[in-house]
Amino acid sequence: MISSFAILWCLLSSRSSCCLEIDLGRFFGRLLLAVVLLSGALPQLANARPPRRAAIIENVGMAGVRVGSIIDRDLDANPSVVRSGPMRLWGPVSFGYCYEEQSCTWKIPGGGRVNAEIGTLDNKLRELRTTSRRWKTRRGARVAMSTLAVRRLYGGRLRHQRTCAIGGYGNELEVLALVGRHRTTAFGVRDGRIDEIAVLAYRLPNRSFC
Repeated sequence: MISSFAILWCLLSSRSSCCLEIDLGRFFGRLLLAVVLLSGALPQLANARPPRRAAIIENVGMAGVRVGSIIDRDLDANPSVVRSGPMRLWGPVSFGYCYEEQSCTWKIPGGGRVNAEIGTLDNKLRELRTTSRRWKTRRGARVAMSTLAVRRLYGGRLRHQRTCAIGGYGNELEVLALVGRHRTTAFGVRDGRIDEIAVLAYRLPNRSFC
């Protein structure tokens, strides 16, 4: 490390070549340090994934991510990486891009995926959906559980309905909806079992015509 005394001596002695060498040495030293740090961070980012196990908080979010929060992305520089909140630790999205810049998907270690629907204008997280069997609600509901078992967990609070509002693709889904004042947790149903769990930053309407 070059001391401030050495730089001062160099300036007082008017040895410009010496000062130039010191400045260049400091510049290349810092450049080398930046390269080393970056080379260590890139593999970590490339290998980052969502957690294998995570908690789903009904009508709040999942894996520490709250629906309704602002998601920071740089669509021009690197649209495949979320730069804020817990999702920044999930690494690049699957396929390297978000569909129509709003539907982002990550594969979960051990099977399943997590999908985030992000508003294109306000960057608010509108939906989080998962198909992982290891992500569970506080009451223990998870993917692959029977609808009867989920009904036992939540009693009469669940509303059975069909909707096209979830996912943004207009597909008609059968769900058991736990509707709150402003948000919803929806359990997707297929063949009598839960095939997806979604936390929505909006109140699911009673009827959603396709």
